[in-house]
Amino acid sequence: MCNRYVQTRKARERARLLAVRDAINLPEGESWNVAPSEQSLIVYDDARGLTRDVLHWGFLDRAEARPRFFNTRLETADSLPTFRDAWENRRCVVPVDGWYEWLPVGGGKQPYFFHLPDDAPLFLAALWERRTFAIVTMEAEELSAYHNRRPVAFGIEDSKVWIYGMPACWKDVAKAAVSASRFAAHAVSRRLNSSRDKIDVPDLIEPIVLTDKAEP
Repeated sequence: MCNRYVQTRKARERARLLAVRDAINLPEGESWNVAPSEQSLIVYDDARGLTRDVLHWGFLDRAEARPRFFNTRLETADSLPTFRDAWENRRCVVPVDGWYEWLPVGGGKQPYFFHLPDDAPLFLAALWERRTFAIVTMEAEELSAYHNRRPVAFGIEDSKVWIYGMPACWKDVAKAAVSASRFAAHAVSRRLNSSRDKIDVPDLIEPIVLTDKAEP
């Protein structure tokens, strides 16, 4: 799936490889632990060109006016009422360094950091509306030992194609996504698991040596 990711200054700057302009008063910052409902940098087309902007992660529940829909399935986004219009008209990408997944171990969960070992620019497919966005997920393929879903990820050129509404068919989008086999994963600190006192420091993505069984 995707419910935490990393967006450092490097990833934010790489968004300039796509964007031709910045939104007014674009805030600075970086995070090694971006969580649902938080603000994050994205790139979209605002009719004046590809633009870097900051939106909140999570489509709003229209009845309750609160963030609820943080991810959407690639296979059904074009047909669901919540996402259908955004699929056709409001696509965007989220520049990231990588994302996290968890494996159950003992009485808790062990987090893993997923990234491209060659450090190539990485952008997650997303949809946006009303200053919010939701990340698009697909079958995990070779990463299914960790989770049955993974974010749809692109390089630079395929990100541009996605933002401008092509391909229209989800199967073609899946073919254009970065192959699951290209990603590497390593175990990271369980400090990431804290929800009460959120930790956001650079060493969250550093590899650790496991002392118990938490390998896929």
